[in-house]
Amino acid sequence: GGGRGGGGGASQPCLSPLGWGGLRGRRRGRVAFRKPIAGILNGPVVGVTGGALLALFPPFVSAANGEPDSIFVLRMILGAAEIVGQAMAPLAMLLTGALIAQTRIGAVTMRRFVPIVALRFLIMPGLIYFLLVSGQIPGGELLALILILEAASPPAMNLALAAKRFGGEWETASALSLWANLAGLVALPIWMALAMRGW
Repeated sequence: GGGRGGGGGASQPCLSPLGWGGLRGRRRGRVAFRKPIAGILNGPVVGVTGGALLALFPPFVSAANGEPDSIFVLRMILGAAEIVGQAMAPLAMLLTGALIAQTRIGAVTMRRFVPIVALRFLIMPGLIYFLLVSGQIPGGELLALILILEAASPPAMNLALAAKRFGGEWETASALSLWANLAGLVALPIWMALAMRGW
């Protein structure tokens, strides 16, 4: 799915297990699932779950809010973690650009490209648009724009990084990310215009 910078597994941890095993690459002709539970309890899911659990403890909440009377050590650790988190998206974009620069753009076959474009830019936003105009999803123009933006956004750019990290087909992922984002430059404005005309 989409997210900041094109959305994706990291921004949608509940969806990331669906593709986590594939990003790890193939060993001996099949996806490497020596430990199936690792495909579900991956980094994004563990991080979101751990953060939700820590939010139940008042000391962590006060430290995260930067309150002066909070525990200094916790405030320092959480502040450092916030700085690191803010740097992740720009670094991921730089690294993804470096991977794309090393990739043969023509390496992507139509057999792989067409299903992704059809699903991401036609089927998913088309389904959301139908549900909106038919009244199945109540709401006004703002909700429609948000849902269409999420549904028609290009795939996450960090998929190439994940494929590289886990030994997957990172060159294919890099090329697909580039072509999908180029296709999104055409498809996304069209869907946004349709969403705005519906109200």
